[in-house]
Amino acid sequence: MKKEHLVEIKSLGSPPEAVKVTLGGVVILMSEKIKKNGGEIIMSVKEGQVGGKKEENYFETAKRYLLNDPRELLDMLMTYDKDNINPAIIKTLDAKCLTRPEFTFSAVERCSFATKFLFMWVKAMMDYYKVFVETKPLREKLVAMRKIVQEK
Repeated sequence: MKKEHLVEIKSLGSPPEAVKVTLGGVVILMSEKIKKNGGEIIMSVKEGQVGGKKEENYFETAKRYLLNDPRELLDMLMTYDKDNINPAIIKTLDAKCLTRPEFTFSAVERCSFATKFLFMWVKAMMDYYKVFVETKPLREKLVAMRKIVQEK
């Protein structure tokens, strides 16, 4: 992914739903960092809804807090602490993005060349989380066995 890709995404006025859902995944995964830096998830009334309830606007949140500084976002993606993802974040990610029909590689790739890289990152973080959780008992057993070997 290059800086130019992130600039392209930010310049989208009204992006396709697949782009919004993918950016939603990035925002959800980065939500703790956004809040830690004084930001918040932007809430707005959904387009076409009259007097409706507000919901998360992940595209505007991404534009304001993540896409403002493409170099910093690239650094955040590269140094993301994937070993310590909060399970609540995974639950939100699953509910808001992963179950959406627009969250597929082909849908994202058709909409935006640049967004496909962010899609792959979100998907990789989710896949990593699943494997990390599933292998936790094995890693704990390995630590215990190493301790036994060192004591002998």
